[in-house]
Amino acid sequence: MNAPLTRIAIDIDDVIADTLGAVHIWANAKAGASFELHHYHTDDEYWDYYNNIWARHGFEGKLVFEDFLDEMIVDQSNIRPNDDAKRVIKALMKKYEVVFLTARPPAVQEETRKWLDKNIDTSIPLYLACNPILNETALSKGEMCNELGVGLLIDDNIDNCNSALDHEVEAIVYGHYGWNKNAPDSMTRCLNWAAVLEQVNGR
Repeated sequence: MNAPLTRIAIDIDDVIADTLGAVHIWANAKAGASFELHHYHTDDEYWDYYNNIWARHGFEGKLVFEDFLDEMIVDQSNIRPNDDAKRVIKALMKKYEVVFLTARPPAVQEETRKWLDKNIDTSIPLYLACNPILNETALSKGEMCNELGVGLLIDDNIDNCNSALDHEVEAIVYGHYGWNKNAPDSMTRCLNWAAVLEQVNGR
């Protein structure tokens, strides 16, 4: 039997926010490119995912993901929320404490908080975890979960899910993206938020 669950941590990018969609539109507009979404379904390393894809298609130096992040410092209105996520999170909050746990860099924290307040919920705390490229000194998501008393992490990044599991925290790998399509069969995967709710309620 699973241990009692009281607190859940939820990632932001491509879990409750369509960041991939925003990056796709941004890249095409900035570089006059013609990328389609299927171009972003490769098994490249997560932490430099977009830069690797752009370089392979001849856009190295013309498209840099850090430039997209710089724009996020001042405005995130181009990133659409997942409406199903909002609905399910409200349902989860009736039984559990919920926190947002992201590997976004500290520079975008203020605008991220504004985005969450507008699109999801104003009362859910926001915490930043390690990003090996942009915030490497922060605690890992597994360490953060332990520190916050989190029993379940919902995240699209296999590395973060493994970090949680290494710290005896349950994990759900969310969605089916290029960067997580090689998640091991032993890892619980939910393709959408309806499946997340079913998985959590049935644990």
